[in-house]
Amino acid sequence: MKLSFNDFELEIGPNNCEYDVLKILDYKGSSVRLCGDQTPPDVISSGRKTGVIFKSDDLDTYRGLSATITFVDNSAAPTPMQHGIYNDY
Repeated sequence: MKLSFNDFELEIGPNNCEYDVLKILDYKGSSVRLCGDQTPPDVISSGRKTGVIFKSDDLDTYRGLSATITFVDNSAAPTPMQHGIYNDY
């Protein structure tokens, strides 16, 4: 699975995405935590199962995110999952 971001703005907080976060898990032990105001590069899962979790608090309002999911051949993905933690990428 490839997740391509069209727009992205999530509150960061002082301690690494503590207020708003998009977490992507590929069930092979890899995960990506995304927050901030820069649109991240595509995220490609290395497994057949992928979880997407969005958490937000109720303090400040940001634009949020818009993304497109594309299903791709798993051989196109690096191992472990492409990318790491993005704070204000």
